[in-house]
Amino acid sequence: PLGAGNPSTSTRKRRRSSSPSSTRPGSKQNPIDVDSVASLFEPVIIREYVKKEEISLPSQANPLISGNQTYKVFDAAGETHAFTPSFHFHVYHERFRQFLNRVESLYDHGRPLHIAQPANSIIKSFSYEEWKTLTPVQMQQEQRDKNIIVSGWPFKSDISFDEDGLRKIAGTQSRQISLNDYSIKPANNGCEPTVVSGRVRDLWDNRHPSGRILNALDLPLYDGNMEPTEYTSNLHAWDVTRGHHHIDQSSSYPTEHMRWALAGHENALTFLHIDCEGLCTDITVSDGGKAWGFLRERPGNPLSSINFFLKDSFRLDQVLRSSEYDFELVALRPRDRLFMMPGQPHFVFGYAHSICLGGHYYLTSHMQKTLQALVHSFVLHRFLTNTSHPTRVLLRRMVLFYHMGLIEDEISESDPAASHLPKIDTIDGLMNLLSACVLVILGNVLDFRTYRAPTQEEFKKADKNQQILINHEINTIPLSERFAICYARGVALRLFDWIRQCSIITGPRGEVISDLPSCFFIQISQTLIRYKEGANTSKLDLQANCTLDALVKQINNVVILDPCISSLWPERHLLPSDSLVLADQDKHSVRWLPDAQRKWESLPCGMFPLLRI
Repeated sequence: PLGAGNPSTSTRKRRRSSSPSSTRPGSKQNPIDVDSVASLFEPVIIREYVKKEEISLPSQANPLISGNQTYKVFDAAGETHAFTPSFHFHVYHERFRQFLNRVESLYDHGRPLHIAQPANSIIKSFSYEEWKTLTPVQMQQEQRDKNIIVSGWPFKSDISFDEDGLRKIAGTQSRQISLNDYSIKPANNGCEPTVVSGRVRDLWDNRHPSGRILNALDLPLYDGNMEPTEYTSNLHAWDVTRGHHHIDQSSSYPTEHMRWALAGHENALTFLHIDCEGLCTDITVSDGGKAWGFLRERPGNPLSSINFFLKDSFRLDQVLRSSEYDFELVALRPRDRLFMMPGQPHFVFGYAHSICLGGHYYLTSHMQKTLQALVHSFVLHRFLTNTSHPTRVLLRRMVLFYHMGLIEDEISESDPAASHLPKIDTIDGLMNLLSACVLVILGNVLDFRTYRAPTQEEFKKADKNQQILINHEINTIPLSERFAICYARGVALRLFDWIRQCSIITGPRGEVISDLPSCFFIQISQTLIRYKEGANTSKLDLQANCTLDALVKQINNVVILDPCISSLWPERHLLPSDSLVLADQDKHSVRWLPDAQRKWESLPCGMFPLLRI
């Protein structure tokens, strides 16, 4: 989880250029020599975890350097929390001061926006009692453009930062875990911790003022709560689709990736990043405290632009005078629960030894932001985020869920899951539906495994034999999952057809847009290509396996599947190619034809998903 994680590459100075491009679409491919590549399929050890754990905690830690400045951070209620940071290296003091100075530059008469101007803040707070009076629809609406903090969230049992609390969230004291160690000198005057191999007891043994600053960010909660809630569209979709559309009723929900805990020391500082896979994040402070900073857009520089992170003025661990964004900061206290929007850049400072319980989720009303965030993290994977979770199955189940509710009429209005269906009578709800469909149609395109051959390590260039396999679409996605991707793509394309035939969409000037689904898909696809080109130019393309040519090839493979999309593809230059949102969206409108659902159900269906392989 990246609820407070730190990208392993956190400065522009550590750019790496892309690997040589793979075979261009349409080029001649070499035949597979079965004998020469047979060894590629021999059993291998999973190396990624071993590589991650090569470095152990050093015997000696660099001493802590006490700061000479005391900072005050406001919590959701307007109370201040003062602290004087200590870090292992001077550079952390310099960079932290830059972030806090930018935070305070946005204050109104010495108070942050969430206190002085709540309507203009990207943070909104509720008491637990106030939050629970809202309907599920209202809860989703509140999360649409705000990061929500709910104070006084109840716990079934208290978990403190002590030996018993660490045992509850991380297991036995001798268990091996990954730790971010801030005591190891960063390279090139950077500010990223070193990921090391340690034990749970290292967190307890280093709690004293002379210990090393450690942060544990990979503590999965295998027994996490799987009960559908008002804000987890993915859990409702998982429950409703079980046993439908050829889904195995016994398939396991990825609990360990969706529910997790964090344990970190006082003064642990995580610089700017976004959480992976376009996921929303919820996190509750059980003990200690976190100062949580949210990046705030400025007019003319939206996060939906592919240029936001490519600009030279953007830094992960610095704030330059030329940086075109601001920050809001809030102190999270015990029993404060944060619901954070997908793709929200944020930084985190622990002002006390802390334990947090957290998780990820998808929300239907956030699908447009999920699309943007997933594209950002795909193109700039190792720059913006350093992990990924196997959550694409959740997006596929959500599209099946939308089909069941909107076309098959399988979800009654009284079902709590109904509140998680897109509100397609509004253009915003329709774009959430289209965004989810685009992500599923591009399922294999936006999956790093598509670009790796069996046994090929991540971030390693393919050798000759591995490249032959990739050219013949033999990759690391299991065959059963590839069929699932194809099936869900067919369902998404049928939703496209339903929208085309059963709705009338008008643009900013009142003109009828005959095929918004195809136009939006083409806009996202060509924007993705241009984004990749920009990342190459800026030397931020840090995914060695997915080259520009390989990406274009996979997009072309998808384009030809749908006649409407393929017929408009040659005219893609007429559409925007630098934005991940529909231009002037609020000036569009949608009207549905009478009895659209009944007329659509009378059309022949057949094996529509399997025809879109």
